[in-house]
Amino acid sequence: MAPGNWNFKSLTQLETWRFRKEAPEPSAEEQERMDPHQRLMLRYKECPIWVYGFVLLISIVVGLICIYEASSGMSWWAFLIAVAMASVLILFMGAQAGMTGFQLPVQPIIQMIGAYLEPGRPLTNMYFTLYGYNSVGQGLLLLRDLKLGQYAKLSPRCTLTMQLVGTLVGSILNYFIMVSITDAQRDILLSIQGTHIWSGAGLQSFNTQAITWGGLAKHMYSWGSRYQWVPLGLVLGFVAPLPFYILHKIFPKMYFNKIHVPIVAWHVGWLVTGINSAIISFFLVAFWSQWYLRRWKPDWFLRFNYVLCAGLDGGTQVIIFILTFALFGASGKSVPFPNYWGNNANGNLDYCKVDPANG
Repeated sequence: MAPGNWNFKSLTQLETWRFRKEAPEPSAEEQERMDPHQRLMLRYKECPIWVYGFVLLISIVVGLICIYEASSGMSWWAFLIAVAMASVLILFMGAQAGMTGFQLPVQPIIQMIGAYLEPGRPLTNMYFTLYGYNSVGQGLLLLRDLKLGQYAKLSPRCTLTMQLVGTLVGSILNYFIMVSITDAQRDILLSIQGTHIWSGAGLQSFNTQAITWGGLAKHMYSWGSRYQWVPLGLVLGFVAPLPFYILHKIFPKMYFNKIHVPIVAWHVGWLVTGINSAIISFFLVAFWSQWYLRRWKPDWFLRFNYVLCAGLDGGTQVIIFILTFALFGASGKSVPFPNYWGNNANGNLDYCKVDPANG
């Protein structure tokens, strides 16, 4: 959780490097060089801001009803604070995701604040995290879909309509999919280790953090306790980008402004958690796209790179859905893949050495 709290440095990073200067009015020449996707979108009417405000209002009303009907123990003012925090954090997280394509989780920050607002209530802490953290994630997905609609040349009104319909339909489908998976894979989800396909570690981690923050925060995270550096990571996160900003001012030609501290710190923290070999795939695709195509095939990059990105994203989600039910056993019966060089079924799938301590 300490690396997660370091994510608060995103606010300092963006404030230091981006928000110090106001963008001037674009000139005629700059408008001519406008992103071609954005230029084509000018033919459509933008969705009125009041529509988004109406959706927000309805969501707040539904949320208030849910926290009382579910006997969450969460007070109305804590709910509104969670929503307000999400509204502020999404500005920084959205700006960072738009500039770098990277989304830093802020869950530990929300859980810590919720623990101090309503201490001794693990269930309440879960709900506070739901509205304070998951709302940011849902907002970023909304922005990502709007960008996908831009690449596909869909009008903003059409995109928003499909998002609302998809959210309503998806909430129903997700419920039945969740029930199907938990019924078919119950024993594996309750096991400590799980498998390379199914694991309850994510849910148990969320539950554990809710208990430690919601019920034991004073004893585990206060000054002088064993995990005191978890909340202190927030302070370090605010300060971390400043040395590089100062160095850039002193040595402007040394590219210190190219060092994005939140992303570097997050990946350093990722290296010490569980199975992290998947990051190699990320680097390979990024290297091929951002170095090879951008440098040696600039015309192809400008025309097809972002459309290809949208296709890979959508295709991945579709194939995961198909494999989950057709092969991975979400419906009750799994079909194992054959053992070959790309699927080390008799050992660790990533060919990492087996820990002798585990037998």
